[in-house]
Amino acid sequence: MDKQSLDAEQKIYEDEVEAVKQWWTDDRWRFTKRPYTAEQIVNKRGTIKQEYPNNQMSKKLWNILEEKFKVGRRSSRSSRSYWRPSLI
Repeated sequence: MDKQSLDAEQKIYEDEVEAVKQWWTDDRWRFTKRPYTAEQIVNKRGTIKQEYPNNQMSKKLWNILEEKFKVGRRSSRSSRSYWRPSLI
């Protein structure tokens, strides 16, 4: 391999490491502790990018719930108490 392609590959690697670190700073992961680094994650990845549909749906749900809790609302189901009939 020539130096230019190695430099390009190193740049891609560094960009992916930065993306993982940025992802970890999201409020969603504030209580998650990881015994590995972003560099280790990127090193183990393959070259084919995978995007999972359930990942997109979980992000959508997280954003909806975060927005509701920011304004102090709960969903209609979570505000009912099924175990205390006196409150229904």
